[in-house]
Amino acid sequence: PAQLREDFHYTRFGNAHNIAINEETGFAYVVGSTRGEDCAEQGGLHMINLHDNPLQPTFAGCYFDEEAGGVTRDGYIHDTQCVIYEGVDSQFSGEEICFSSAEKTFLITNVSDKEEPVTISNSTYPGANYVHQGWLTENHEFFFMNDEGDELATGNNTRTYIWRLGELEAPEFLGFYEHSTKAIDHNLYIKNDLMYQANYTAGLRILDISNPLPGAVNEVGFFNTTPINSEPVFAGAWSVYPWLTDNKIIVSDISKGLFILRYNP
Repeated sequence: PAQLREDFHYTRFGNAHNIAINEETGFAYVVGSTRGEDCAEQGGLHMINLHDNPLQPTFAGCYFDEEAGGVTRDGYIHDTQCVIYEGVDSQFSGEEICFSSAEKTFLITNVSDKEEPVTISNSTYPGANYVHQGWLTENHEFFFMNDEGDELATGNNTRTYIWRLGELEAPEFLGFYEHSTKAIDHNLYIKNDLMYQANYTAGLRILDISNPLPGAVNEVGFFNTTPINSEPVFAGAWSVYPWLTDNKIIVSDISKGLFILRYNP
């Protein structure tokens, strides 16, 4: 195979759960990093400037939040999506906002000033077990979230939680869409009015969220990568990427490998 050499080796963090990049601003946000030179004690946002020179990334700042309406946290953030906000809450229009899944809470942060990021809100919901990951609707008015622990903890079917973002300082928890499966949900992404979920042993699930209210969400397609196993266990579909052309979708399965699918509405 070809032997490749890095142009630059950034060493200021060690382990990490994920890296989110806001392509509009050119900043990377490392989450879940608990070892390294900076931000290592909390595992919050480790911010990196890729904008000025992508081949010379520089450290931009740290962020963590420990309190959430009576819920004490360690500051750890499991996953995030950072955008230039264009939703209905006009006081934050044009600001760079991160929407984070932080184990027990849904955390919203203004990161426009990387040296002094500010907590906008930190919210939880009844029965929160492990707030794992989530994604904004394209109009930034709703946030869909998965909880990786609720199915095992309570025995309920797969649930996708929904927040209305009328006010970022007080996001409104609307409830959840309950699937017909019992699988643990893992990662979800939204493109136009469709949500693409990788839900472990339930595989890829495609939901119509043109009406994003809990009772109106509708499943319109699925592809199970592990059809012989439907139990709520950590096996099967791991993640999904829906942003290719011609309705092509990539699904990664923990043991089955790479699936390239095409969705035909």
